[in-house]
Amino acid sequence: MDPISLLLEEGVECWNQWRNNNPHLPCSLEGEYLVGGYFFEGNFSGLNLRRIDLRRACLIGADFRWADLRGADLRGAYLDEASFYGANLTDAKFACTSLARTDLRRVHWLGKQVSDIQAEQLSLNTSFS
Repeated sequence: MDPISLLLEEGVECWNQWRNNNPHLPCSLEGEYLVGGYFFEGNFSGLNLRRIDLRRACLIGADFRWADLRGADLRGAYLDEASFYGANLTDAKFACTSLARTDLRRVHWLGKQVSDIQAEQLSLNTSFS
């Protein structure tokens, strides 16, 4: 089963198990349309997620560490307690996105790395509108 089918048909728990069992297997969700999906605590670390459409998705507690989210559409998504540590968020869209207690340390935003102090200020009950 291909990764996107696994995520959509079997759910995030099966997806996470597959990711844990295959940590070095290349996987890309580039350009996928996952609007409104339920991916609570999903493991998307290190993946190519360029131009992925995750509008209004539930991604609370999701792991996006070191992921490439350039041009991703995250408008209206629930990203509370998610980790974006080291992720590339250049040109990602975050309007009306909930980012409470989200780890934004070392992210690349607009071509620049966010400092730890800036990340702390952004993640303190932050909502982008």
